[in-house]
Amino acid sequence: MSLSDVGKAAAAVRDGAHKALGGHNGSGLKYQTVEIKGRCGVPDNLSTGSNTYWSYTTLEAKAPAGYIVTGGGWECPDMKDRDFAYRSRPSSEGKGWMVSMAALERGGNPNNYPEFTVYAVCIADDA
Repeated sequence: MSLSDVGKAAAAVRDGAHKALGGHNGSGLKYQTVEIKGRCGVPDNLSTGSNTYWSYTTLEAKAPAGYIVTGGGWECPDMKDRDFAYRSRPSSEGKGWMVSMAALERGGNPNNYPEFTVYAVCIADDA
């Protein structure tokens, strides 16, 4: 069994436990994971731009009403050499998780650029 298979099996066990707990995690907190997908250098993202060599984009996964962000992350399965994430942090208002990616310039076709996903892990705001 590969390390990837072990990770997938562990995620399936975790997801089954969360479902059995009625959308709560092991501590009893109601949680939700929010995701947003985008491509480097493609308009309609939070911010985007390019120069002669790089295309860059920032995406934000926002907490739904009644929730607060406790963490976040990203994944980019299409990443190539020299593509990179250069920022992964809570938004300045604390209501989302932001990730900034850069990719080597690949011309005008948006499908030439890597797609990436930003995740925000949120818990219900009981305040």
